[in-house]
Amino acid sequence: MRFRRRGTEAKLVILGQSKAGAEADANLVKLLMRAHDWFGTMARGEATLGEIARSERLCRTFVIRVLCLAFLAPDITETILKGRQPTELTAKRLVKHPLKFPPLWTDQNTFFGILGKEH
Repeated sequence: MRFRRRGTEAKLVILGQSKAGAEADANLVKLLMRAHDWFGTMARGEATLGEIARSERLCRTFVIRVLCLAFLAPDITETILKGRQPTELTAKRLVKHPLKFPPLWTDQNTFFGILGKEH
C-alpha cells in the first residue's frame, strides 16, 4: 500500500486491489456535467460564452477550460463516472491546462493513463 495525493486530499492505495467498489469523484462528475451542459446550451444557441460566464459569475477563461472537457474521449468520461480514473486525475488537474490535452481520443487515453485499465 502507499499514499497518493489526490488534489488536496491523500488517498491510501492498496496495490493489487480491484477498483470494483470505487465511488465516482463528485468534483470530477460535477465538472463533466457542467462542461456538457454549457456546451449543449451554446450548441443550441441559447447562450454565448460570455453570457454563460456572466450568469455563472465566472471568468471566461475558466468557462473555456471547463468547456474543453466536453470533448474528452468517451472512455475517459465513462472511467470517471465509474470512479476508476487514476488517482492523479483530479478536477483541478483537468481544468488547469485543458488545451494541452491531445485532440485524438486514443492519445487522450494514454495521456491520462486510462489506456489498458479496466473500464
